[in-house]
Amino acid sequence: MKRSLGVLVLMVVAASPCKAEGSPGTNLVVSSNSDCPSGQAVSEALWAIRPDSEWSALTATIEVIEDHVQVTLGDDGRHRREIPVPPDCADRTNRVALVIAVWSGALPAHATAAPQLSVAVPAPVLVSAKKSAMVSELGMAGLYSTVGGWVPGAGVEFGWLRREGWWGLRAWGAYQSAKSLRVDIGDSPYDRTLLGAAMVLRWEHPRLFLSSDWGLAGAYTRAHGDGYSQNQSASGLNIGLSADGRVGLRFGAYRIWAEARLYRWLAKETIRVDPLLAGASTTSALPAWDAHLGIGASMVFD
Repeated sequence: MKRSLGVLVLMVVAASPCKAEGSPGTNLVVSSNSDCPSGQAVSEALWAIRPDSEWSALTATIEVIEDHVQVTLGDDGRHRREIPVPPDCADRTNRVALVIAVWSGALPAHATAAPQLSVAVPAPVLVSAKKSAMVSELGMAGLYSTVGGWVPGAGVEFGWLRREGWWGLRAWGAYQSAKSLRVDIGDSPYDRTLLGAAMVLRWEHPRLFLSSDWGLAGAYTRAHGDGYSQNQSASGLNIGLSADGRVGLRFGAYRIWAEARLYRWLAKETIRVDPLLAGASTTSALPAWDAHLGIGASMVFD
């Protein structure tokens, strides 16, 4: 009978799938059905967390199933934890030990320093600059004065125009070369330097534009004698009204145009010739009107 009982014990031990690892008297007993990880290796990993003497009595069972491990604490097999594990045995050991330590609530708590939180800096946002409501225009033109003789001239202008609109402002300057006025026995050439400012009315098409200027103009007129016994010179200022109309083509930021500008001088201008001997002076008035025909080009920029 004793012999039969001994054989039965040996058969039960041999049939057990797990091998308990732990010295007699240890608090922590880990069993594993595999050498990867073994119960001893997991125990040593747990002892690295805290010595065996500080552990409460704990029994853990490890069952390796291909690439997963099932961990059971105590004798109740209904409460298990299953985790995926890598093929490396050391990694498996550390993962299983961590699961047992966390599950049993045996990880030591250590005071930590207060966390330092950094302020999140938002990514820069590209903001397009808001375009001004106005654009500038710089232009130059060649011209011919047509009243009292055809003479050439040139002008330069600067405009300040609405980007999306029908109006604007323009300032300009021009030089008109000398015309000749016959007075008595000689000629009296005169030339003009002009400055003006005007309001601009305009209509624009993608390729074509029309505009008209209405404003004031000032003139500095210089005259001198030619062919007299005593040639003298004189100058004077005048002011008048100006009106301009032009038609042109647009090429992106560039413009070319043809224009006609009309002037009406408000003050009367005369050239006087004094006789050498006593007698009445001879005078002649300059035209109160003038007209300029021109061709020009300009560039528009922000």
